[in-house]
Amino acid sequence: MDHRGEWDRASLALGLGTLFSGALLKYWLPRWPTLLIALALGSLLAWLWPAMFGHVALVSSFAGQLPPFSPLPMDLDTILRLLPSAVAVGMLGLVTSLSIARSLSARSQQLLDANQEVRAQGLSNLVGGFFSGYLSAGSFTRSGLSYEAGACSPLAGVFSALWVAVFALFGAALIAHIPIPSMAASILLICWGLVDHRGIRALFRVSRAEFVVMSLTCVATLLLELQTAIYAGVLASLFFYLKRTSQPRVQQWRDGDEDVLRVGGSIFFGASHYLQVRLQSLQGERVVIEAQQINFIDYSGVEMLHQEARRLRGLGRSLTLRRARPQVVEELKKLEGAENCPLHFED
Repeated sequence: MDHRGEWDRASLALGLGTLFSGALLKYWLPRWPTLLIALALGSLLAWLWPAMFGHVALVSSFAGQLPPFSPLPMDLDTILRLLPSAVAVGMLGLVTSLSIARSLSARSQQLLDANQEVRAQGLSNLVGGFFSGYLSAGSFTRSGLSYEAGACSPLAGVFSALWVAVFALFGAALIAHIPIPSMAASILLICWGLVDHRGIRALFRVSRAEFVVMSLTCVATLLLELQTAIYAGVLASLFFYLKRTSQPRVQQWRDGDEDVLRVGGSIFFGASHYLQVRLQSLQGERVVIEAQQINFIDYSGVEMLHQEARRLRGLGRSLTLRRARPQVVEELKKLEGAENCPLHFED
C-alpha cells in the first residue's frame, strides 16, 4: 500500500493488452495457439514502440546449453544439512503435483493412479540430480496449457521436454524479448482456464466446510507464499476431518436387558473419548456394540474398549462386540492376548 502511487502505466497497459487479446483470441479461435499468439503480439508491440514500452522490464535471458552432468557429493555433513529442507521441499512438490493431477483428472474424466505419479516424480528427481537439476514437480501453468492444447497422454510432457531442450539450445535469445507484464498476463490466462467454476458452485451447495477450506487456501495463496498457502489448506482440511470423525454416528436402543450401540465409523484417538462417554451413560446389564460398520480401530480405541470392558466386569456387567470385522477383532485381542481379553465377541 505504501507504493500504490508508483505503478507504471506502460507496463499495466501492456499486461492488460496481452490479457484481453489472449481472452478474445481464445473465444474466437479456441483451437489455435492463442496464448503463444498473444505473447508474441505483446513482445512485438514492445519492440515496435520503444518510446512507449522501452523501459518495460523484460524476461532475463539464459545461456543456451543443455544441463551438464554433475556427480552428487557424498559428504555426510552436506547431506545432513540439506536433508530437512529436501524433505520439506519434496513433500511440497508431491502435494502440489497430486493436487494438479486430481484437478485435471476430474476435468478430463481420466482415472488417476496416485502411486504411479509418486513413483514417476521420485524417479525424475533421482535422475535430475545427476544433471544439475533441482526439484521437479507438477506445474499449474504447464499442465493447464497442455490440457487446453488437447493433450491426452503423458507423451505431451515428453514432447514438451524435447521442445524445451531444442529451445534451450537454439532459441534462448528470444526469451530476452518477452516483456514481464505480457508473461504475467499469459500466466493469468492459464490459471483462469484451470478454475472449475461449476465445481466451486457445486461445492458451495454440497459442503460448506470444504468450501471454507477452498476459500481459505485461495486467500492464503494471494497473501502468502505458495507453500505456506498449501500447508494452510491441508491443516484446515485436517481440522474439519477430525471435527467430523471425532463424533462418529451412533444409534442407541434398548433390547431387553441389553443396551445396544451401533457405531458408524472408525474408533481412533479423536473419537475414543466421545464413544467412552456414551458407553459410561448406559445402564443395561449387557452393553452391546454393533460393530459391523467399524472399519478401523487404533491403539487408543483398543485401550478405551478394554478399560470399559474391565469397568463393566467389575460391576457384574459385560461389554460385547457383535458382528465385528476380523481385522478389528484381531487388533482388540492383541493388547492382552486372546485368553485375557475382557471383551466378548458375537457373530
